[in-house]
Amino acid sequence: ASSRRAAQESRVSGLAAGADEFLSKPIDLRELRLRARSLLRLRAQDAQIRAQVEALETQQRFKAELLSLIVHDLRNPLTGILGYLDLLRAKFGTDTTALGYLDNALRNARDLEHLLASVLELRRLEEGALELQRARHDASSLVADAIETLQGAALHRRIELDHAVEPGAWGHFDPGLLKRALENLLANALKISQPDARILLHAEREADCVVFGPRSAT
Repeated sequence: ASSRRAAQESRVSGLAAGADEFLSKPIDLRELRLRARSLLRLRAQDAQIRAQVEALETQQRFKAELLSLIVHDLRNPLTGILGYLDLLRAKFGTDTTALGYLDNALRNARDLEHLLASVLELRRLEEGALELQRARHDASSLVADAIETLQGAALHRRIELDHAVEPGAWGHFDPGLLKRALENLLANALKISQPDARILLHAEREADCVVFGPRSAT
């Protein structure tokens, strides 16, 4: 009994010290072969997993570099679009309706330019290096800006965009990220709404946060 207890203690001590396997004397050759095969199989599996992880990391780096190149290339035609819109605006003179449409188009194009720059922040976000630019903001201005961005698409589909922001609906937001979130919310609402519908972007303060949501009515 004492020898078995000593062998058990030796086994526990060996495993605690970091040993992968433990054999006590006298050694059984069949057990040795089986344990050796098991260790070799585990080693092969570990090597395979490490190779797969390395391949995924390489693929992720390639995707990030490709994304950076795409964003860079998209900026060039967008810069041209902005230039032509500025030229058109100078040609329309006193046509207030056309000027209003052009101003909205210019604003949306500049927002897109800013968005393309922000796409590069996704890589920083994945690396944990992106810091939120939080400050106190009233929700009404952010809601109005988001509606203005989608107003052209709404007019094209004969859908009315409106908002209702309850008094006191303020919070500490990153305005750029929240505006993009609201724009996505409205874009999704436009996709599922029928012509002549009315979409109301609602915002209200609840406890320590602000709740946003679209409400649709024909």
